[in-house]
Amino acid sequence: MKKIILTTFLSIVLSLVGVNAQLSNTLYFLESAPVRHQFNPAFQPLCNFYISLPAIGNSQVSLGNNSLTVSMLDYDKTKLLNTIKPSTLIDADIQTNLLGFGFRKGSAYWTFAATAKMAADIAIPNDVFRLLLNGNAEIINGVPTLTNSTFDLSDSHGAANGYIEAALGYSRELSEKWTVGVKLKYLHGFAGAKLYSSNLTLLSGIDDFTLKGNATLSASYPDIDNISVKTFLKPAGIGGAIDLGATYKPIENLQLAASVTDLGMMRWNSNINNSIYSIDYQFYGLNGFNINNILTGVDTGNLTDSILTDLKDHLQETTNNKGFGSTIAPRMNASAEYSFLNEILSVGVLGSAKLLNKKIYPSVTAAVNVRPANWFNMSLSYSVLNGKGGNLGAGLGFRLGFVNAFVTADYIPMYYANLSSPLSLGGFNITKVPAKTDRLNLAVGVNLTFGNKQDDDKDGVKNRKDKCPDTPFGVIVTKDGCPLDTDGDGVPDYLDKCPDTPKEAKGFVDPDGCPLDTDGDGVPDFKDKCPDTPEIAWPTVDSIGCPKDTDLDKVPDYLDKCPDTPEAERNRVDSVGCTIPLDSVALGLKKPGTSTIGNASANSNISGDNLDSDGDGIPDKIDRCPHVAGVKSNGGCPEIKKEVKVIFQKALLGIQFETAKYDIKPLSFVILDHVVRVLLENPNYMVEVQGHTDNMGDAAKNQVLSENRANAVKNYLIEKGVPASQLSSNGYGPTRPVAPNTTAEGRKQNRRVEFVVSFE
Repeated sequence: MKKIILTTFLSIVLSLVGVNAQLSNTLYFLESAPVRHQFNPAFQPLCNFYISLPAIGNSQVSLGNNSLTVSMLDYDKTKLLNTIKPSTLIDADIQTNLLGFGFRKGSAYWTFAATAKMAADIAIPNDVFRLLLNGNAEIINGVPTLTNSTFDLSDSHGAANGYIEAALGYSRELSEKWTVGVKLKYLHGFAGAKLYSSNLTLLSGIDDFTLKGNATLSASYPDIDNISVKTFLKPAGIGGAIDLGATYKPIENLQLAASVTDLGMMRWNSNINNSIYSIDYQFYGLNGFNINNILTGVDTGNLTDSILTDLKDHLQETTNNKGFGSTIAPRMNASAEYSFLNEILSVGVLGSAKLLNKKIYPSVTAAVNVRPANWFNMSLSYSVLNGKGGNLGAGLGFRLGFVNAFVTADYIPMYYANLSSPLSLGGFNITKVPAKTDRLNLAVGVNLTFGNKQDDDKDGVKNRKDKCPDTPFGVIVTKDGCPLDTDGDGVPDYLDKCPDTPKEAKGFVDPDGCPLDTDGDGVPDFKDKCPDTPEIAWPTVDSIGCPKDTDLDKVPDYLDKCPDTPEAERNRVDSVGCTIPLDSVALGLKKPGTSTIGNASANSNISGDNLDSDGDGIPDKIDRCPHVAGVKSNGGCPEIKKEVKVIFQKALLGIQFETAKYDIKPLSFVILDHVVRVLLENPNYMVEVQGHTDNMGDAAKNQVLSENRANAVKNYLIEKGVPASQLSSNGYGPTRPVAPNTTAEGRKQNRRVEFVVSFE
């Protein structure tokens, strides 16, 4: 009998000081709290490194049940029994941090936490309350009349686990949309117990009670008389659990999250006491005892001893020392949170479900969260639990220097009812009591945090406002977080080797920010009226980049063999600038490099070698664009404007991607937008977007990368309005280098995207 009393007492104690099953729902939305990953291992703290202080780093307590409130004390019996659920679950959970830390490494985040926990619960069938409130009989006309004869106690069960949890967590950002996480837990148990009854029934007569059935009680607890440090270092039970989670951002400002936590169990193998109790016991009342003595406290001890002795005589106990298992109550979470006003304000909803003894206990929480500054975070919540609303919660998080603190509370009593209580001298007193007091969750924490994820590139502009989140450290930025570009040429100051480029040169600069000089004649493109001047003519160009023609005979000086042609003869010179005799002109001879003189036809488009389908004066046999009128200087194709050449050249040098990826860097968007404008203004341009790589690494992977990069550029142009019929894309991998791959500079030139223009 003493063993029964001791084991039962242990179960009750564990139930009252149990640890960690019901976490704070409000804390779920308190983004500034670094320990928020306990809800979902995919949640990454905002800080780059944190230390959770012992005891105060993360302490939580949860007390409650799914049926009973203080205000029920004022109910009549019928209303009270109708309110109580078929099975009343009472639980009490507490956890306290022993050691914890976490750190960011690239797109990954590692966490470790050692936490003391106990999780306990007890389920009480409704018939227990029916017996307590109604008794088994009522007095009718002075005669005891049986009203309740059978009480089903078969669903009575309880469990308690006290243990230390060591958890190693890992999360990783797979992309801008997806983050996944996993947490592995080792459970070091020091005490546990579980009670279960499958067929326990109380039969009642007017004068007697009969208790029938059986119950199983398993317990593992240290020797109370010899407790030491070793008692807790040597585990009484060992277990494991796993947390899994993920977050997904389908659109900007919306985050979806789902997780399952504490999916595991424990095995108890030390100090085991397993007992199976079978009973068929009939109690015939209080014969032999004076009722007045009982009411006044006399003989009460003898009465208790008598009942216990009588009960023991009818109790059949079977014991063994075999180990037993116990599950850790898993919890499932699913949430959605939408932010606006630059993430200063957000609204969220959380659905949670706790699985206990094959039953699901759900709750739903809606929250409004305010983050006006990096150092301050506040959350207000409203929860529906046990089918009841009106449960308000609040949370506050703040950071002062490297000290980060939070405090939250769920199910704060907001509604009050009148409760009548008897006065000592007669009458009744009306007292205001909370109407909904079936649960209370509290959580507090003080942690040390370092670094801030909210500004990944450390440029002083928060991520949510930063339009250039990859700015190199130390670069001066605008209020939007983009590198400063003083001269507005599209090249940021930290890369600009010509920071004073004139405004008229915008769109005509190289990746170094210097004015382009496509033909190399010393006259920048934005001033050059002749952007295709050949190298031989460079010494003889004028201030606008055109070859000089001193005698004005339309033959530039670098080709003119007769540079002093008289004014009267300017219109009859040959291709080298020398005068053609008058008799040769009269015979209708052609001036080299020009159309026919006199009455000869400029377009011999009849047949044969002189066929000219587009009528541009260039025979089809040498015309690169035989069906589109063009110019001889461009092989019979339409002349590509100087501005277009500059833009395509800039794109060749300036389109950048993330390393080994095909994500276009934001810095390249300005360049590509220029390409968009050119293609929209010239719908006859048919453009092939070509992707190229260097020869480093696997050739097959380089081929795929070049294809993906070319396709990424094509898709960007289409998204900006360029007709898909005007574009094509191909990847050539490392097969078409423009420079040796033996140097870093050469490999850089080979990693490029080219635009090849055709007209048919």
